[in-house]
Amino acid sequence: DFATAEDLVQDAVLAALQRWPEDGIPDRPDAWLFTVARRRGLDMLRREDNYRAKLAQLQWPVQPDPDERLRLIFTCCHPALPRSAQIALTLRVVC
Repeated sequence: DFATAEDLVQDAVLAALQRWPEDGIPDRPDAWLFTVARRRGLDMLRREDNYRAKLAQLQWPVQPDPDERLRLIFTCCHPALPRSAQIALTLRVVC
């Protein structure tokens, strides 16, 4: 992944700018930059692997059964029932 490689090199250069003024420039600055970028890349890959492994271990919540209340209300209001029974059944379901 070219974009990730660019980010890793930028991080290595940033680390060099922070560390080299204190510790001095190493004998092989290109090897130092390459090593830092490679190690950060490996750390990133390990982090992603750990994340995927933990994600695979998660217990996803069980989806509840669909709500049948609306269907029950429509059944209570069926035109085959007398109006008084429709009202009584609907009120009982709602309450």
